[in-house]
Formats: sequence, C-alpha cells, structure tokens
Amino acid sequence: MQHYTTAGVAHRLNRSPRTVRDWIMDGCPTMDGHRVRLGAIKIGRSWAVSDEDLVLFLHRIRPQPEGGRPDPMQEADPKASPDTSSKE
Repeated sequence: MQHYTTAGVAHRLNRSPRTVRDWIMDGCPTMDGHRVRLGAIKIGRSWAVSDEDLVLFLHRIRPQPEGGRPDPMQEADPKASPDTSSKE
C-alpha cells in the first residue's frame, strides 16, 4: 500500500495542500449536500493518505452517471412494478 503526503495528493489532483487538509478535517461537499472526508492518518505533524483512501474518496465525491450503478443504501421505489414483459 502506498501513502501520499498532502502535497502529493494536491499535486496529483491539481489542488493546494491546504485544500487537501480541509478535505481531511472538514470533508468535501458533494452535489447532494453531504460532506465526504478524505481518510488519512496523522504522523507527527503531517498527514498520510493511502492510495485506497484516495480512490474511495474520489469515487464518493464524483457524481454517478445516468444509468450508473444504483446506490445500495437507497430504498427501492415502492411504486415501481417488477418487469413482467415476456422474453422471447
């Protein structure tokens, strides 16, 4: 597992190290109004972000495409009827 400094994450994402620290401490706002924090561990006075935490963070803050995978945490629409069409 690889770890990045806040400067390393900032460089990869074309952001400032301060922005990355804000994501760690306060989270990043998403389109639906939630905040998603970037996972990191504190080492002395610095932060270390694992490659797994970075990938997960980027997945969570990016909007899902139309027709993309449904969110398993959302309840299914009770008004939706099952597909009853015949397959020939």
